[in-house]
Order: sequence, then structure tokens, then C-alpha cells
Amino acid sequence: MINYSKVIINKNFLKRYLVEKEDISKSLSRFIDNSINAREEITTSENPCEVSMNIFENLIMISDNSGGIHGNLTDKEIFRIGMDKGENISGLGMKKSFFRLGNKIDIFSNRNGCSRKFSLDIKLGGEELTSQSENIDYNPEVTEGTNIFISDLDNNINKEIINSYTIDNILARLGRIYSKFIKKGELIILVNERKVTAKNIEAEKISSCKILGSYQVDLYKGSKDDISGIDLFINNYMIYNREKSKEEVKWNLLNEAKHTYTDCIVEISYYGEKLKFIENKEELFTEVIKFIKENKVYFESKTIIIQYEMPITKVEELKEYYYENTAKAIGIKAFNKLYEDFSYKKNN
Repeated sequence: MINYSKVIINKNFLKRYLVEKEDISKSLSRFIDNSINAREEITTSENPCEVSMNIFENLIMISDNSGGIHGNLTDKEIFRIGMDKGENISGLGMKKSFFRLGNKIDIFSNRNGCSRKFSLDIKLGGEELTSQSENIDYNPEVTEGTNIFISDLDNNINKEIINSYTIDNILARLGRIYSKFIKKGELIILVNERKVTAKNIEAEKISSCKILGSYQVDLYKGSKDDISGIDLFINNYMIYNREKSKEEVKWNLLNEAKHTYTDCIVEISYYGEKLKFIENKEELFTEVIKFIKENKVYFESKTIIIQYEMPITKVEELKEYYYENTAKAIGIKAFNKLYEDFSYKKNN
């Protein structure tokens, strides 16, 4: 007789290995995605999706007008980590964000006929994650939707929240992530009662084109303070941002001599099936790199780094003589002197 036993995956292991190092706004964005998805069939500019977030030192509250959670969904399905859908694994998003932000989550769904509360506390019980659910009274005076409370926040999140800059940063980043929805009037986001506004690329647009017939590609030249890379939107959702896209799009191929792409920004917009994008991805990014190189005249270097080795004793003597603190300062002084002599001889 064969005995079968369930293999237990320790919840602390899950928390450690599911959590990614990411900005708090990215963690929050997965809850906003859920709200948009839940009511996408009825959302219009006259009836937008509304998400309100209140962030405190040890509590994050998220509420929406999504209509609440459907009665056919159980707590097991809501908190299930990973669902096999052919070649893709789904069902990780909200859990990844929760594990990143805190240790306890309570979800209150206000829906006529099936109002419920769902809870998950990482610190409760034994090694395995254990969720709870219960029926609650429907409140007709309150908008149908969900209210999420994430508490017992991670220590690193606590430190970020205490910094007043964090809220401004969240507003700006969410404004970029959801710029397409906000501009269309289909999404309203409030963070601590401050409205998130659409954040577009603030740089000089130098060229545009269509790639593979359906990908709108806009090329910008930013400033030295901008982050280079590609922002890619599929059906208004940001799929890649500039910080995370470089390896995927082989940004390292932009390596011609006398050119620098540290101020190169690309925005790609696509409306269609995500599976089609996955099929086209490699070809698309190859064509995007080619398009950037076709416009390389805009990214010619204005400066060059001069590096060479010299004996330390000689450099130290010059630093002392010229009252300079660094070898770099001596190098600059030497170059300026050479160029001054060159200019004099050239003009006389």
C-alpha cells in the first residue's frame, strides 16, 4: 500500500522568495490592476474606476468601486499562489504585493447578496498559510466594492512611509504607470486624499514610427537626470518600465563609439492580444534598437572620458604644488593648460 503525504512549503520561505526588490508604488499597482480588471466591462470616462489609498505608518487601506468580489470566488481561490494557464503562471500579483508590504491582509467585499470578509495572517498558525472567510452584512449606503487593509507592515516599508518624500514619489510613479487610463478619464486614484495626475514623458520627441504594423513607437531625447530605457504599454497597462526593460530589450547593443544613449527614452503603445506581443517580442525589440540607431545623430557624445595611468609619487607632488585634492583635478588642470597653449599657437 502506497501512502501519500502533502508536501508543506513553509510560509516564511514563500514570503522570502516571492518578494521582489521593488518600489512601493509597484507593489500598490497590482491592487489597482485588480480594481481596473474587475470592472473593465462597465468602465467609461463617465463611469470611471475609482481607487482610494490611505497610507499610514503601520497600515495601508485600499478601497475601490469595483462592485465587490463575485460570489463564485472562494478564499482558497483568492489567496491561491499560482494558477497554471498553459505556458503562463498567473495568480501571483496580489500575493507578491501583500508579502512585500505586510504580514496581515483583510479584504471586505461589499456586494449585494454576497458580502464577505477574507483574511490572511502570515504570523497566525503553523508552517502553512491559512486563510479565513466569513459572510458579513451588505451595506447599501456604501459603494459596492472592496476595502483592503494591509497591516503589520514590513520594517522596510515602515521606514519608507515615514519619509515624506515617499508619498510624492508614489504619486509620480502611479501617474506614469496609469497615465493612459487617467488621460482617458477612465481611472481616478487618490493617495492620502491627493489626486494622482497623468505623468507623460517630459522630453523632446525626436521621431515616431509604426513597427510590425501595430506598435506605436515614440523616441525621445531626455536630460542627464532622466532614466533611459523603454516604457511599454499594452492595452493601456504598463508592462515594462525603463528601469526593468533594459535586459529584456538588449539595451547593451546601443554601444557605438562617440554616442551615448543615457538620455534615450522610448515609449511603445500596443493594443491587441498580449499573447501576440509575446510571440512578436524578440522581433519587436530588435526593430526598436534598429530604429534608435537610425536616429543616432541625436545621441552623439558631447564629452569623452580621458583615462591614463601615472606614477603616484609624481601625481602627489603636483597635488601638493597646485593645492589640489584629487588626481582628477590635476588632469583637468593639465588638459586646460594644453588646450590654452594649442589655442594660442593656432590663433597666432
